[in-house]
Amino acid sequence: MVVLKMNEEIDQVLRLAAKSVYEEDIEKARELLVDLSQKFPEDLRVTTELGIIYAKLQKDHKAELLLREVIKKDPKFERAVSSLGHILDNSLRTVEAEELYRFFLEGYDASHCITEDLCRLLESEGRIEESLSIATAHASAYPEDIDAYNPIRFLLLQIEDRLEVEVEESNYSAKSRLKLLENHLHQFEIFQKIESNVNSLSELDIECLEDDIIRSFGEVKQLQSILNGQNAIIPDNLMQRINIAVKSIESRYSINSD
Repeated sequence: MVVLKMNEEIDQVLRLAAKSVYEEDIEKARELLVDLSQKFPEDLRVTTELGIIYAKLQKDHKAELLLREVIKKDPKFERAVSSLGHILDNSLRTVEAEELYRFFLEGYDASHCITEDLCRLLESEGRIEESLSIATAHASAYPEDIDAYNPIRFLLLQIEDRLEVEVEESNYSAKSRLKLLENHLHQFEIFQKIESNVNSLSELDIECLEDDIIRSFGEVKQLQSILNGQNAIIPDNLMQRINIAVKSIESRYSINSD
């Protein structure tokens, strides 16, 4: 009963602190968490949230000390590891951040959050292929969990942005447009995998996926039409994937996509 009341008190104050952060009253959140930490100094959730608050207040040294304290007690405390990694990365201590993420994943490779953190870091360092490899493998390892697709979805959007710049800088060359088409097609295929493999989709997830599928397919068809107008040769393997996508859409809506 005592433990239950203690947890209820902690949960209530954590909710109040989160509400204060949402309302951008960071100092109020700090005061709440300092008081809670003094009352429950051994609770790792409280220490972690206090560390995160100090980071928001740009007191990175204090934040790092608190988060390392948590990780020392529990090396697999995901939120503390993720938050410390962000502090290290933002401080340009990317090697330390990468080591932190990789050490965590050695014992807990099912973590979608830390996998995404690692992929984001690698992408920011220009290690795109390495990041894509990790993200693709992670989605394949946990196909029934929608969060497992977050790393690959993030990366494909980042690559899309870069390719759009490349298309403009290349004076809209067919080569650049082909790469952009393949990116949109890859996104379309990922959205379909999520729809097929994940059984616990919320109504909002379903609605967002529907929009994503329509958007990515529309981009593919538009780029295909433009490339045809440029008399560009679309590789056979890419055309095969496009044709599969077309048949999928036709079946989905019982229409002829042309």
